[in-house]
Amino acid sequence: MKLLLEERGAEVVITEEVINAVATSGQESVLHIISTHPMMLSYQEKWLAIAQFYKAAELGNKRKIQSLLERGVEPDLPNPRKVTPLCIAATNGHIEVVRLLLETKSVNVNATSVSGRSSIFRAAANGYEEIVRLLLNAGADPTFIDTNGDTALLVSKKYGFRSV
Repeated sequence: MKLLLEERGAEVVITEEVINAVATSGQESVLHIISTHPMMLSYQEKWLAIAQFYKAAELGNKRKIQSLLERGVEPDLPNPRKVTPLCIAATNGHIEVVRLLLETKSVNVNATSVSGRSSIFRAAANGYEEIVRLLLNAGADPTFIDTNGDTALLVSKKYGFRSV
């Protein structure tokens, strides 16, 4: 990417879709590389904050999430695979981040990825019973069926998490 931008500069087309994919993958370093491109100049701060938000959700960094929320970062922006920060936090067992995101009342607890999996599906598949409870209390629907024909309950049993 760096070489391409150095050699071809303005000929390189960087769409908002590309920038979204980079940011929602938490790739702050790639955003820094493309930040000199004319398309990026007006969006740089916004997309860097989104990249930091996704990375913080993945790592369970509640303080960073709180700070970014206070700066106005949209907490429910999905990545190209339709996975949200809530789904990422639930997948990784970051209960405090899940709790914080739910408290914003700005996240769709039933948002599904392209594979039809919601946050409750991901938490159940990984045996995170307390996160499943939080999501249920927030209105999560445990009956969604993913593209494999599984529900959160079926997957949790499949992976041996009978208490979920």
